[in-house]
Amino acid sequence: MKQIVFRPLILFFCILLAFSYVSAVSAAYGETTDLSPLKEKIVSKNTANRTLELEFTGTLPLSDSAEVFQNVNGQWFTKSLSDVMVGAKNAEVFKNAAGQISRIVLQGETPMNVMRVGIRADISNIADMTQLNHAKVDLRSAQGFQLTDKIAGQSFEIAAGSLLSVSPDNGKMKVTVNDVEVYRTSNRLYAIPASSTSMLQIASIKRALSAPPQYRGVMELFLNPAQDKLRVINEVGMEEYLYQVVPSEMPSSFGLEALKAQAVAARTYALTDFLSSRFADQGFHIDDSTLSQVYNNQLENALTTQAINGTAGQIMKSGQDLVDARFYSTSGGFGASKHEVWSDFVTNQFPGTPLPYLTAGSYTFDTADSSKLFQLNTQDEAAVGAFYKNLSYKGYDSDSLYFRWKVGLTKQELEKTINANLGLRYAADPNFILTLTADGSFQSLPIPAEGIGTFKTMYVAKRGAGGNLTELVVEGSTGTYKIIKEFNIRFTIRPSKIFTGGPDILAFRAKGGATDYDPSAILKNPSILYSAFFTFDIAKDANGVVTGVTFFGGGNGHGVGMSQFGASMLGGKGWTYDKILNVYYPNMQFHNYNNSSLVLTGISANGPSVLKAGESSLLKVSGQYTNGSSSNIVSGVSFTSSASEVASVVADGTLTAHKAGRTIVTATYNGKSAQIEVQVVPAIPVSIQITGLPEKLKTGETAHLTATGTYADGSTADLTAYAAFTSSDVQKAILTNSGELRTLAKGEVTVLASYEGVTSPAVSVKIHGNFNDKDN
Repeated sequence: MKQIVFRPLILFFCILLAFSYVSAVSAAYGETTDLSPLKEKIVSKNTANRTLELEFTGTLPLSDSAEVFQNVNGQWFTKSLSDVMVGAKNAEVFKNAAGQISRIVLQGETPMNVMRVGIRADISNIADMTQLNHAKVDLRSAQGFQLTDKIAGQSFEIAAGSLLSVSPDNGKMKVTVNDVEVYRTSNRLYAIPASSTSMLQIASIKRALSAPPQYRGVMELFLNPAQDKLRVINEVGMEEYLYQVVPSEMPSSFGLEALKAQAVAARTYALTDFLSSRFADQGFHIDDSTLSQVYNNQLENALTTQAINGTAGQIMKSGQDLVDARFYSTSGGFGASKHEVWSDFVTNQFPGTPLPYLTAGSYTFDTADSSKLFQLNTQDEAAVGAFYKNLSYKGYDSDSLYFRWKVGLTKQELEKTINANLGLRYAADPNFILTLTADGSFQSLPIPAEGIGTFKTMYVAKRGAGGNLTELVVEGSTGTYKIIKEFNIRFTIRPSKIFTGGPDILAFRAKGGATDYDPSAILKNPSILYSAFFTFDIAKDANGVVTGVTFFGGGNGHGVGMSQFGASMLGGKGWTYDKILNVYYPNMQFHNYNNSSLVLTGISANGPSVLKAGESSLLKVSGQYTNGSSSNIVSGVSFTSSASEVASVVADGTLTAHKAGRTIVTATYNGKSAQIEVQVVPAIPVSIQITGLPEKLKTGETAHLTATGTYADGSTADLTAYAAFTSSDVQKAILTNSGELRTLAKGEVTVLASYEGVTSPAVSVKIHGNFNDKDN
């Protein structure tokens, strides 16, 4: 055996180097108790509970004063918890004596090329978040794979074709291979493919594919909080993620340019979800259903992969912000504004905040001139009704059978679907399912168990600029209810026999330019109304009793952003993907997310524009970077003052005012400079005296007064330029802020001078008439 030689000097220098790094961090940002940071992947982040879950250590609380910093190529930045990303491996986590996280240091930039995807047991109902729980997970691979428990240091080689099953059992995960138990643990498990091209099949779930779906990347399996089900996260590279998103969101028959547009939109959307951290408490970046983007619902194919590779790394920005790259299946001739479809994510306000590139618009050709787009008064119910009942219009999407659709429900069917779903929507979104009260206002109140009871009538209360319903009022025997937002409307009136309880509900469809609905294109039992772009007719019998409702609509989906069918039609007309995307996201710019290194483009200095002599203030310097970000620079800045006798500045940016005057402070960092001008005014005196006022003056004469401040140490300062002078009678004498007194009429006035709350004793002056007056 080779002898290991202990070398004290080398060990000493290693310890010294490590201590120097931690000491430097502590010196710059304050003290911490634990000088040995935890360097682990962050697997979840709960901002509400202020906790981070680390891969090995587990869940740790954040202290109330926890700080976040980032070191990029020696440049230090102040960051926040929102910059700490799930999946990040570049975080150094420091704990205090109480075991709380006191500081997080991000070393370098956090890569954005790996996605963590939450895998659902079923993707059909996006409102059901319990679908993230799996009763059992079955895995197999044609190439074999490795199952690893990193915490315990245990690994198992799973042979090609063997079935590995994981199930919850008394707070642990039971692992079997071909029905033979091999392991139990409560630790997170990782299924790692044999090679970068190998696939892992989840045999326990179904998608639209004929066989169970196969995934690229690594599968993480762990217990849910109740420890009675499993959670599954697929960690996969961004481009490989798109290989299974794009074919799931758009068929290859839509053409290469439309697929390229879809790839860029999908990549941008994925990165938006990544940065938003909306699923961070669940441990992933993005969901595999339409709640985010449909993932691995269809097989990869050569054309979609070509489209992804041909746009590799491309994303869209509006200014410095990522485009909110919403897309949907088919337009019925108009698109919707985002803020009239969804409420704001943080405030839940509806309508939300408008985005300049996600606004309503027409995609229908003018009947008189097909080179122009048809304009419709979308607030005119009669005009909207005529538009959606008319099958002859053509536009970007008119080759789609969803361009026009019609669904009819009997009164009883309508009652049943509303009564089955209205209470569920109230439970999910109570601020936007309202009940009419006695005072005539709509309020958020629990929905009766019987729902609306007997249907009486309904009407459109409001539409968005694109004509999409945003408010629908339904009257029933139990009350009158207002349903707000298209999602709630579509998920309340669900025209499927699952909810209506009777025979199949038929959906009739037609392409644009048709004379009637296509009898070969009838669908049965739509899960929800295809879009919120619809009108309806209420049928009544001879006695005026409601017998049913027929819905006439257009399009499929929410209507915001890119219409996928429209992109296909435009691509078929020879449009390139960049031109297509500019139709649906006007004035956006292309960027490559891989080119995200922080290159300094400029700095700005911030501090007070006015200081009193004797006061101090800490100047702050921010850096602006090529990726559009801005961050505080906390070290490495040099400062100079053009008049140090007026105000001086030291290395940490503390500016101290000495005497009245002006100075220009220059901050310099990495060859970039910024300046701020600072005026120093006198300190607040103990007292003020007015001098220079004669005992008497003649009308028309002037006098120049002086305000002198006296300080506790006996020193004095001329405050004339800063004091406010006042006259007791402006009809007899007026004063300017420079201390000039001008007499106007005979009499006596008193004069005061004040500065920062300190006022002088009053002084008086008698004003006599001029030399021509008899009584001068």
